[in-house]
Amino acid sequence: MKYVTTLLVMILFTAGMAVAQNNEASVEQVGNSNEGTVDQQGSGLVADIYQSGNSNEASIDQIGNIHEASIDQIGSFNQATIDHGQGEQMRRHDSDIRQTGDDNIAVTTIGRGGADFGSNSRGVTDIAQAGDDNEAYQELTLGASNPRVSAEISQTGDDNYARQTASSRRDDMSLKIDQHGNHNEANQTADRGDGESSTIYQTGDRNQATTYQDGVDNDLANTATITQSGDWNEAMSTQIGIDNTATIYQTGDGNSATISQQ
Repeated sequence: MKYVTTLLVMILFTAGMAVAQNNEASVEQVGNSNEGTVDQQGSGLVADIYQSGNSNEASIDQIGNIHEASIDQIGSFNQATIDHGQGEQMRRHDSDIRQTGDDNIAVTTIGRGGADFGSNSRGVTDIAQAGDDNEAYQELTLGASNPRVSAEISQTGDDNYARQTASSRRDDMSLKIDQHGNHNEANQTADRGDGESSTIYQTGDRNQATTYQDGVDNDLANTATITQSGDWNEAMSTQIGIDNTATIYQTGDGNSATISQQ
């Protein structure tokens, strides 16, 4: 444990707090109740954290133009957070959180304060969790330039919760939640954007799925799709704007579906 702690301090001092180009930071911890943190500013940022054990915390905070961040945790009662903050003309950001175990929490935040993306920018953020009683959150706040952003949450197990929140002043944003198991809940909220796509897939019993899209000033139509396979599931889709499309597919017994368009 002492060796791992010393290694973490060295990484944070030499790479984590640097403000320059092409920085790379890596943290590996084995054991319980550990904390791994990487803070980076600049361009060409790469950071990854690996933790094996229980009750660990991992955090990556990046501010700049090009970001790559990944967190991999094995165990229970762990927390993982990735924050891609606002940068001038952010061109690319990729983030990935993977957790195996129960009672884990994963959070990804992109474009804090409304980042302005370059014309050739793209962004991909993924969260994958395997286990029960896990929680996953993705929050995207994007600026005026075409972001071309996709966000996905994948959960396998029971009693899991997933939420995606997106606000964009432009178009071509994709939100997706995929859950396999029972008693899971998925929520998606997207506003201010054009051509937004919201998708939820659920297999199992007594699951809940909700999508909300507010494109009152949109020029391109938004689409929402909910697919559920199992019994006693609930699905609700709400859309505000013009030329929108909402579809709910359900197979099984005792299910309920509601679509509201304004």
